Amino acid sequence: FCQAMMLRAPSQTWGHELNSYEHEKRHTVDERLLQGPPAKLPKGHVQKQDRVFDPLLQRFREPQAEANRHEQEVRGCVAHLNRAQDIQIMREQPFNILTHESKVEALAPGKDPTLMNGPKRMPKGANPGIMPSKEFNIVSNLPLAEHHWARPEDRPPIKEVKTEPRKLHVHLVKDFNIVTNRYLDHHDQKEQQTKHLNLLESTQKYMKQNRFDPVTQQFNDPRHEEMVRAVDHAREVEIVMRAQQQLPPSFKGRQSEHYGILSHEVKDEESMKMWDKMEDERTDRYRNRYIVEHNKHAQEIKGSHITNSRRLNRIAPERYQEPKQRGYDIIDNVVYGQGPKEKQLHEAFAKPRMTPWEKANCGNPA
Repeated sequence: FCQAMMLRAPSQTWGHELNSYEHEKRHTVDERLLQGPPAKLPKGHVQKQDRVFDPLLQRFREPQAEANRHEQEVRGCVAHLNRAQDIQIMREQPFNILTHESKVEALAPGKDPTLMNGPKRMPKGANPGIMPSKEFNIVSNLPLAEHHWARPEDRPPIKEVKTEPRKLHVHLVKDFNIVTNRYLDHHDQKEQQTKHLNLLESTQKYMKQNRFDPVTQQFNDPRHEEMVRAVDHAREVEIVMRAQQQLPPSFKGRQSEHYGILSHEVKDEESMKMWDKMEDERTDRYRNRYIVEHNKHAQEIKGSHITNSRRLNRIAPERYQEPKQRGYDIIDNVVYGQGPKEKQLHEAFAKPRMTPWEKANCGNPA
């Protein structure tokens, strides 16, 4: 309509306005006539999209789609790992603090990673740098002379602390007699402690080499067995939950999902109440149909009664007054009345006409 108004010629007179109207109706084409039919969603298209992915095998049904998705995941994983490695190199030390190997050796072989993106190294002795508060590496517990990021000649000097040797009595240095194979003091207690330590060491070696019993298919350590069972149960629960999340929407809302079809045990009371309410509403809708039909039928009967009464009211009541005034039947000459030999005169359906006084008082409730 806007385009037609723009194409209309300027109308100054009544004749120009008629010409503009004629031009608009005969020569202007509505743009909606040139458009194609609106796009329609084919029947079954949504269900076809639900069947593209197999929830049991956890893969696409088409091999090409599965290969493309796998390739995309591999590329995304590699790109994410590369970016994480780049961020780690930029934010952390450019070398391994344990092995002192450069993390960018493949990009810049033979170069110092600490001087690649920073200022040049200052002359020796100009800036000693940050002096560590400890005389050993806090990671490996090795002295700075053996484990430090700087070169051996640039490492901080270590102060040698001279300690006096601890002096002990001769009889306290050796508490075991190699001739008698007995302890000098508390032999029974120390022997029992030694046996206990040997037993613990043997137990540790046995538990390290024989953690799993292939006959009973269980771990020898009850705590480890309980932990493994908990992990397996959590993994199975995760698999079930992931499978439920990947089900199509048409499968999640079915009635058999909320109760056992064999045991009739209700799993989700809220959903079952919702289904019962929907069925009751559906029954009410069908019930309302018969109620409406009954009401319509009653209205039709009432309308037919009104029509018949109107037909009777259109008949003049004077035509039924003559036999009543005559008092007998002109055919058999029998008198009208209520006696045994009299003939009963039935009243006419047409009501007698109202007198002027009745017409005047019919609208005033007395």
